[in-house]
Amino acid sequence: EEAKAFDEPQISPDGRRVAYVFDGGLWVRDLDRLEPRRLESTEGAVAPFWSPDGRQLAFFAGTELWRIPVDGGRRELVCSLQGSLAGGRGGHGGHWGPDGTILFSRGNSGILAAPAVGGDAREIVAVDDSTEGDLHEPWRLPDGGILLVVHPLSATPGRLVVQHGAERTVLLDLPGHRILDPRYVDTGHILYERTGPNNNGLWAVPYAVADRALAGEPVLIVPEGAEGSVSADGQLVYANSQLGGEEIIAALGTDGTMIEAVTPAYTALGAPRLSPDGRRLAFSASDGEEVDVWVQDLRRGTRSRLTNPGPDFLQGWHPDGERLVFANIGSDRLLMRTLDNAAAPVELAAGREGALTPDGRHLLVTRPSADSRSDIHVVDLEAGGEARPLVAGPGAEDSPRVSPAGRHFLYVSNETGRREVFLRDFPSGAHPVQVSTEGADQALWSADGARIFLLSGEGMSEVTVAADARGGLELGRPRQLFVLGESGLLPDRGFEHDGTSDRFIMARRATPGADTSRPRLVLVQNWTRLLQAP
Repeated sequence: EEAKAFDEPQISPDGRRVAYVFDGGLWVRDLDRLEPRRLESTEGAVAPFWSPDGRQLAFFAGTELWRIPVDGGRRELVCSLQGSLAGGRGGHGGHWGPDGTILFSRGNSGILAAPAVGGDAREIVAVDDSTEGDLHEPWRLPDGGILLVVHPLSATPGRLVVQHGAERTVLLDLPGHRILDPRYVDTGHILYERTGPNNNGLWAVPYAVADRALAGEPVLIVPEGAEGSVSADGQLVYANSQLGGEEIIAALGTDGTMIEAVTPAYTALGAPRLSPDGRRLAFSASDGEEVDVWVQDLRRGTRSRLTNPGPDFLQGWHPDGERLVFANIGSDRLLMRTLDNAAAPVELAAGREGALTPDGRHLLVTRPSADSRSDIHVVDLEAGGEARPLVAGPGAEDSPRVSPAGRHFLYVSNETGRREVFLRDFPSGAHPVQVSTEGADQALWSADGARIFLLSGEGMSEVTVAADARGGLELGRPRQLFVLGESGLLPDRGFEHDGTSDRFIMARRATPGADTSRPRLVLVQNWTRLLQAP
């Protein structure tokens, strides 16, 4: 098994217990005991938080907010969320105040409040639709003010504010960064997590409640720390985000043996694409937040984030090697951006996936069809105009890949009842030929066009390609190269082939077979000592 992580740790106000999410449920560890215990009826729980007396936990599950006694008893409904939670970590969260009111956010709306004993939720801080996307993770301050994170439109949620009625004061504004899990601590500090291009980890900044203002400079107290919470007696619990990066991109031999790790570990990553000159690798990766596009210089080992905020999934390189095409998930748009980020991305077409032709003129796109499946269209980027259908069969078609010569393209369809790879002429879309014979989810041309690689959940195969006497292509029978087995490879994340070294590049788990008892939670006594310079 791969290493399993404990998520969203929360230490109780009295410092005696730690609650966390694990294996699809809510667990509590009494710090004077060795074994944790799972709370009944907490399936699907996320974002737990304690009652002021430490006897109950509130948590989100589905579209509802619940509370449950930690020493035994039934869960009780607090309220309906009046909508669904935003996906991914961050955004949704809650705080149980001493007056018995729970403040919470869904990550896609304003700040809501509900009585902990149960009742209807009401919005108490609304979103300014002209400048804001949503509001995140409220925390009630001792003077009744509300600490919260603002997610500005077209930017990362990196603005920390305090709200008193209609009056709002900006405490921190960190463009390009994200602020998560802010909370006021009785020592007179605000603790928060910061992620972004640099200096990620847990931070603390002095805050004067009476002045409604910061009283000092922020301090990075735990580099790469995440999800911090503090008890009244000064204990800090946090997750080590370095251990959270559980996936890497690796170079493999043609037998599937790992040769070397190409990237460091991320929470999740995939879609590796080599630049035309083979010197850079672009990929999609998540550092615990949204998925963005990254570029790594393979000689120097340096990395840079191309897109932010996401979620953005890499589609491929422009033939000039200076631009990348990516899909913005949620908006179903395909965009292109230069590596120097000197200008805003250019929108190419509507679609979920895209593949450029070798000359960069045409873009093959996957779009939803009327029957809720998907078809493949082609857009002429030079002439403009509407996309025209290229493959609109009875099944769902996706994952187009154009041949190096630009005269054929591969795609995947389930028209036979299972996913198989097919080939057609380009640009006509004529003469469909089935390439795979035992099912396949993805396909890729070799750089010289002489081979087609097929990837499924079982393993990797190759098919030889040769020109026939009529100017068409003659395909060989699929030959298995390797099986996935217990390799830790992640076939659903895409793959690449390096024609120079005849190596495959794929995502894999960083530690297949790792000890699942490896701890990810860290407990620090007297956390304020972390504020002192070493």
